Amino acid sequence: MSDLEPSLIVDLLHQSMDDGKSPSLVVVSDSMAPLIRSGDQVQIAPITHEALVAGDVVVVSGSQELLTHRFWGLLAAENELKLITKGDRPQHFDRPRNIDTLVGLVISRKRNRRLLNIRNGIGRWLSWLLYRLGTLEIRLFSRAIPVGSGGGTRLYDRDGIFAETTRDNFGHLFIRRCIYAVAKSATFVVQLFDKPV
Repeated sequence: MSDLEPSLIVDLLHQSMDDGKSPSLVVVSDSMAPLIRSGDQVQIAPITHEALVAGDVVVVSGSQELLTHRFWGLLAAENELKLITKGDRPQHFDRPRNIDTLVGLVISRKRNRRLLNIRNGIGRWLSWLLYRLGTLEIRLFSRAIPVGSGGGTRLYDRDGIFAETTRDNFGHLFIRRCIYAVAKSATFVVQLFDKPV
C-alpha cells in the first residue's frame, strides 16, 4: 500500500471527505474478487454505521492496514456494537471491529481506465448479486445460525463465535468454484457497461 501509518492515512481520508471530496485508494488484495481485484482503485464516501446496509462494501482500518470488505451486520459484544465484515472470496468472517474503525463506503471501482458505480444502476445490481451468492455459500457450508431481520443477516455459531465454514472437501470446492464462476461471469458482463474515464 504505502509506507504511511494506517492511522495517518485514515486521518487524511477523513479530512478529504470532510472537505466534500471522495478520495480513492488502490486495493492490494483479491479478497473481494471478482468485483474488486488487486490494483483496482476504489472511491469512498463518508457514512455512519447506522446508515450501513448488509451487502455494502466498506473500508475499515486496522492496526496494520486498511481493509476493503463487505459489511454483513452489527454485533453487540462487550457492551458495544461491532462491525462484521467479510471479503467475497475468503470463507471466514473478519474479526469483529469497533464501529470507529469504519473509514467510508465504497461507491465506485476503477479498473483499466473504466469506472463502475457500485451504488447505482447495474453496478449496484452486481454488488447485490455477489452478496447474495456469498449468503448462499455461507448457508450451504457454514455451521452458523442465521439471525436477524430485514436489515441483514448476522451469523454466529452456537457458542456466539462468528461463523467459520466447514472443512473443504471435493463437493464443497466444486460448488464454491461454480458459485465463483457465476460471480465472474456476471462481473464480466457488467464490465461491458463500465464508463470510460
